[in-house]
Amino acid sequence: MIDANADQESNVRQAAVWAFGQNLKSLKGDDHIKAFQALIEPNADQDSNVRQAAVWALGQNFDSLKGDDHIKAFQALIEATADQDSNVRQAA
Repeated sequence: MIDANADQESNVRQAAVWAFGQNLKSLKGDDHIKAFQALIEPNADQDSNVRQAAVWALGQNFDSLKGDDHIKAFQALIEATADQDSNVRQAA
């Protein structure tokens, strides 16, 4: 699934980000770290649907995040409020 986040097709990246959001709370250790990073990175994705999915996923998991992850997620959500796409801003 991590590799899908780097796929050339935006619909594959969007699906990967959505899946990370659905499963983040159940992941532990390295799997959690990799999935969380995959949610933070899409804020730079060219496709607004991928960015929107990442913001949604961060929001869905925000209350369960701890420490640095909580801070990084908060920063990513704040940045998303200034996104050029209104759907991304609304999701944030």
